Amino acid sequence: MIFAIISAILLFLFLVYIFFLARPLSKNPQNPDVLCEYAHRGLYGGSIPENSLAAFERAINRSVGIELDVQLSSDGEVFVFHDSDLKRMTGVNGQLCKMMSHQIEELRLSETDMHIPKLSEVLSLVNGRVPILVELKGENLDTSLCDKIAPILKEYSGDYIVESFNPFLIRKIKKLIPDVFAGQLYTNVCKEQKKYNPITFMLTIMAFNFVSRPAFIAYNKEYGRSFPVRLTTEFFHAHKFVWTVKGEEELQCARSLKEHAIFEEVFDTKKTELSSSAYFAGGCFWCITPDFKEKNGVVAVTAGFSGGEEKDPSYLDVKHQKTGHRETVKVDYDPDTVSFDELFDIFLLNVDPFDKDGQFIDRGHSYTLAVYYTSESEKHIAEKKITELETDSGKSVYISVEPFKTFYEAGQEHQDYYLKHPEEFACEIKNSGRKKKNLK
Repeated sequence: MIFAIISAILLFLFLVYIFFLARPLSKNPQNPDVLCEYAHRGLYGGSIPENSLAAFERAINRSVGIELDVQLSSDGEVFVFHDSDLKRMTGVNGQLCKMMSHQIEELRLSETDMHIPKLSEVLSLVNGRVPILVELKGENLDTSLCDKIAPILKEYSGDYIVESFNPFLIRKIKKLIPDVFAGQLYTNVCKEQKKYNPITFMLTIMAFNFVSRPAFIAYNKEYGRSFPVRLTTEFFHAHKFVWTVKGEEELQCARSLKEHAIFEEVFDTKKTELSSSAYFAGGCFWCITPDFKEKNGVVAVTAGFSGGEEKDPSYLDVKHQKTGHRETVKVDYDPDTVSFDELFDIFLLNVDPFDKDGQFIDRGHSYTLAVYYTSESEKHIAEKKITELETDSGKSVYISVEPFKTFYEAGQEHQDYYLKHPEEFACEIKNSGRKKKNLK
């Protein structure tokens, strides 16, 4: 009789665990593009530290999603940094959460000149070009991180998802951003921390899922076949993310299991065929296309319009200065073969940077010069080269350096004009007065 009662109680508790405590929410994201692979703390390695702007830019250039970690300084600024202790990455003793933001800004990562970025800096850099997976750091009931990060994420127009080991952080961020796609990070806490108490046991069996109600499970690859993981992902169909995948072989294995890998030590993912895009307004877009197109490492050159507010402007409206756009070329390139620095030099060789009112025979705002940067490094390179040119020439340079917003492709009749109409193009170059020369 006692055995039957005990068995019934255990069965009841087991059913409560399965259908209430561990059960995830299992919803789909608003944008399925976030169900992809993510570079763990950016594509870091070599001279590029983890969670640095350079690591994130490398991931962007390879069209790879970015996983990053966020935590608060003592004065409530959101920084992107993994460890609670600063020693490993900065050489400085102390905890980030106990330092003021101005002190953190002075630190440098792994003996480089790179700083610990704020989340706002990273979001400005990424600008929606790849999805972001944000890990909320925190091991107690303090959820103030969510109060600080929620307004920042709400203002961000790009795709992002959120994860944490702490179910209370997940619950809080879901209250603040109701439509957020949020997941539970998982490992065998008892085994990993060598601690055996009610809290670590509950975390290990995912019994706190009733708090977080995760839409996905991001699990340690060592425990992918554990009962809690199989229950939540196979029985309840929560989306599967796996960490930390290392090397091409493990990445291919994750793909075969339909897991979304959070990976490192991989630089040749299936999404890296295309690279990066640079945007140059150099007057007539027909005229500056050839030299870009013939450069080794350039994948494609597209004629179009950038800089204005009007959506889908027509060629004639841009030509007649009605939209605020400039004629612009989008240069898709492989950053491992050709650099933005080299592309900017090609741009300079094809324009007159000292003309503030247009280019050669083409006059008006739509034919003025601009570079639309997509990263802080592009901005830095452009501004540095402009300063050098002004110093060398003793003249004012009229190249506007502006953040990239939108690009509208021109009609097919404007694409590769020099190849489709070689005779007309030769006349255009001659009649325009445009000459290729080294303007330095």
